[in-house]
Amino acid sequence: MKRSAFLIPMISTFVFATSSFATENLPDGFRGLKFGSDAPVEWKDKEIIKEQGADEFYVKFGMNVLANKRVFGANVDRIDFNFTKNQFCSVKIYASFHSKQEAYNYIASFTNKFGPPLKNATTSDLKIINVIWVQDKNKITINGGFDNYNYRVFATIGKMIGKNSEAEEGMVGASKNPENKSDNDGL
Repeated sequence: MKRSAFLIPMISTFVFATSSFATENLPDGFRGLKFGSDAPVEWKDKEIIKEQGADEFYVKFGMNVLANKRVFGANVDRIDFNFTKNQFCSVKIYASFHSKQEAYNYIASFTNKFGPPLKNATTSDLKIINVIWVQDKNKITINGGFDNYNYRVFATIGKMIGKNSEAEEGMVGASKNPENKSDNDGL
């Protein structure tokens, strides 16, 4: 009797502790579109940005056309679906926050869902944000920082393709963003 009275609380503590550390796999797509899929036909009317002569393009969804503006618990400014050779390879999510705590919470939502990152080179003041998760060929990169008014955060979720410099830095196609000329996010 004494033995079972000791084992039951110990087992329940172990089950609770291990379940609290359980994490999900990194996503293999975004909002129903799997990596490697062709661009949906109904997107032909969306704003498509294509590099001249390149096999890469992205479909831009700004605040005015996003039906669901929440991603990982935060309202986002914009979502870009990136394609290489007409296949979906990554999504870039743009968000801005007025307080450091809001930005921390957003980054923490990824950690809560996917576990500790492979790399975290974020400064405590969030002036520089650089966090990476990698699992198999799937990768999440969060970059950004403080721009005098807001904490700007760029999350890229995608599938790593090939072995070139862009694939090693992030996902192919993710760095071809003409609106972010500073390339502060390193993607």
